[in-house]
Amino acid sequence: PCCNYPGDPPGTCPLKGLFQCNLDGRVIGCTHHYPNIDSLHDKSIVTITMVREPFRRSLSAYFYPGIHHNHRCTTIRGREACFYEYTHSFVWSNVLVKMFSGHYAYKDIDTCRLKSECSASLELAIENLPL
Repeated sequence: PCCNYPGDPPGTCPLKGLFQCNLDGRVIGCTHHYPNIDSLHDKSIVTITMVREPFRRSLSAYFYPGIHHNHRCTTIRGREACFYEYTHSFVWSNVLVKMFSGHYAYKDIDTCRLKSECSASLELAIENLPL
C-alpha cells in the first residue's frame, strides 16, 4: 500500500518516506511479491518472512482493490461466482510455494508436491528455505 503515498487505497501509507527504503535499495522485496531466492541464501542479508493465516489472507486479498480480483466480475456475475473463480484459480493459489520455488507469487501455474511433477513444487520450496 505504500508504493504511492498516501497509499492505495488512500490512507494505507502512514508516512510519506516509508517506501523510499525500497526505492533506495536498502530493502529488497518488500513489495510486488517477487521471490528473491538468492537473498535467502546470502548470509550477509537479513531476511524476514511473514506468513498470514490463509483464510483471512485470501479474504483480505479478494477484497483489496487492485490486482487481486476483477472489479467487473462482481457486477457481471455476482460476488459468489467471482469468489469461487478467485479461490479456484492457479493465479491466487499456493502463493508461498510459488515464491519459495522461485516463481512470481501470482504466476498462473499449478503447484504440486514433488519437483518431478512441476516447477513450483512444495519439495523445492522447502529446499529453498534457509533452515
